[in-house]
Amino acid sequence: MNYLFLKEGTLSELRGLYKDGRTQIPLQFLVGEEGGPVAYEVYVASRDAGLMGDLARALEAPAYPLSLGPAFALGWAEAVTLARGEVVEGWEGKGIGWWQADRLRLKELLPEVRLYRDRFPVALSPDRNPRRVEELALEIGGKPLAVAYEGPVLRVDGLEGCAVGVVRV
Repeated sequence: MNYLFLKEGTLSELRGLYKDGRTQIPLQFLVGEEGGPVAYEVYVASRDAGLMGDLARALEAPAYPLSLGPAFALGWAEAVTLARGEVVEGWEGKGIGWWQADRLRLKELLPEVRLYRDRFPVALSPDRNPRRVEELALEIGGKPLAVAYEGPVLRVDGLEGCAVGVVRV
């Protein structure tokens, strides 16, 4: 993207004639399979029921458009559900989400499973620099994995026989 560089709001800046030129911004878009939309399933946990209710209401009727970054990467929430859950230590069975790679053991790896493993920032400072980086693994298509996991997982009512990998911030 080639944005105008505005410092003082002068007419020459607005015409793109600022002495330092324009601001070049690299831009990437996520595109779903076969050009479709990109979908996320997000789980948020808190002991504060009031906070969770406020978050649910804000997602159901946002005051501003939901966005995945720039204004032209708008998003929307299709379903918001409040459910009870608990964080437990360790899980054996089906699981979805992000998993700390050093605590994960796959029970079986089916041919259609696409596992991705990399280092990710899991805590950022106010200036968006990584405070903590961890090696995480996930199934690229969001499919449940048969796992034995030695870390925290979120068991959610309604996800019977399945748990969500937890990354604590």
